[in-house]
Amino acid sequence: MTVLERAASAELVDDIVLPFALIGLLATLHLLYVLRRWRLFFVGSVGIVLLLLSAAMYYGHLFFGLLPVVQKASLAACLGWLLAVNYVTFSPES
Repeated sequence: MTVLERAASAELVDDIVLPFALIGLLATLHLLYVLRRWRLFFVGSVGIVLLLLSAAMYYGHLFFGLLPVVQKASLAACLGWLLAVNYVTFSPES
């Protein structure tokens, strides 16, 4: 496999993964909205905005010098948020 073929397959993976990741993240964000967990909702919103910003930078070929920093910040924000959502205790409403 040549370098160009590997680069094309990596971009194909990015094209496939991004919509599925956004679906899962937005579904989690919607659940937090319904449960009125505002702090987690806003932290998740920041993570999704960073993810969309990094995607716009990647696909739009903008600010390639900042792209690795934004990608790492997006990954840290989304992973931290998903771990927080996983480990938070939801109490049933009365």
